Amino acid sequence: MAYSLSKQKKLAKIVAAERSNNINEALQEYKSLLVKALEVPSSTMRNVNMLLHLFGYFSKQLTQEEKIFFLDNLEKYQNKRVPFSLPLTIIKAWVIRFENEYLLSQKIFEAFPMELIEVTDSGKGI
Repeated sequence: MAYSLSKQKKLAKIVAAERSNNINEALQEYKSLLVKALEVPSSTMRNVNMLLHLFGYFSKQLTQEEKIFFLDNLEKYQNKRVPFSLPLTIIKAWVIRFENEYLLSQKIFEAFPMELIEVTDSGKGI
């Protein structure tokens, strides 16, 4: 979703389609489209849209203060005052708190192995 919303919707259709007779064809089609989707660099605005989509899973369960806190930090991210990891971590905390297994399985929360991540990667480290 952070790379190409239109391609993400097409990928979802491939997964949803009944293809029990030719799973290999579906896998090949999915792989080809996924590669094309990932060729598009993510952008701040696409990330904001994705984060708002994730926020929508919890907005009815959150307090007004939590909503304000998240939206303020999302605006800071949009204005390049905080790294993407901040609003994403807030969302991940809610995923854990509300035990949303579907979202917890999404790779956006651990896109890279922890062994490869350093504090300095955000540009805000030591």
